[in-house]
Amino acid sequence: DDTTRDDGLPIITRAAIEDERAQGMSDDLIRQEFYCDFSVVGGQAFDFQKKYHVVPSDTPIPEYAPIYFTFDWGYGHPFSAQWWYVDSDNRVYHFKEWYGWNGEPNTGLRLTDEEIVRGITDIEKGLKIDTKYITRLAGPDCFNKKPDYRRGGQGPSTADVFDTYNVSLHPGDPSRDLKIRQFRSRLFIPDDNTKPMMQIYDSCVNFIRTIPLIPVDKNKIEYIDTTSENHTFDAA
Repeated sequence: DDTTRDDGLPIITRAAIEDERAQGMSDDLIRQEFYCDFSVVGGQAFDFQKKYHVVPSDTPIPEYAPIYFTFDWGYGHPFSAQWWYVDSDNRVYHFKEWYGWNGEPNTGLRLTDEEIVRGITDIEKGLKIDTKYITRLAGPDCFNKKPDYRRGGQGPSTADVFDTYNVSLHPGDPSRDLKIRQFRSRLFIPDDNTKPMMQIYDSCVNFIRTIPLIPVDKNKIEYIDTTSENHTFDAA
């Protein structure tokens, strides 16, 4: 409760912080100004906080937990491949990611479907989950036939190519409204000291980097700005 440190520098009290809140300072600014939480940006679509949502990457995967793979396709923009498991409380854990970017903001690796699916199978072998049943969900664009410019007509879809490597994709829920509602619900931070229903391994650095930076849509505040680097959200 002291208002100065031993060296004489002032200390902001909880009462003073609550006074700022009462005068209209937003929670985002309070976290920036008084708690040095610079993951907060104005107009954030999601309340993502490392201290609540991020767990160490050595957290063991329960042996019998169901495993999910989610995928958002990209070529000029990044693709996002994500691996999850679900615990007995229906809490989801994102334990592995492959983010297909070249290090420049919102710029993809321009890999072919064959190169991506071979990378996915290599990752799963390295994780020793290649013999497990994995439910695989992907965006609707993965099921669209692509033009065959040399022969005319239509060529295989991304899902068709993945299927030749025994990586079978299924359509995810196409409803944007339902997706964002569940995403926000799982990020909700309870006040009873229990963990939020979505946990992210600290090795999933691009998920952790991009989710706090996604802004709301200026014209539809209930949804995100789809011109932002939102590929990790779409995959999740």
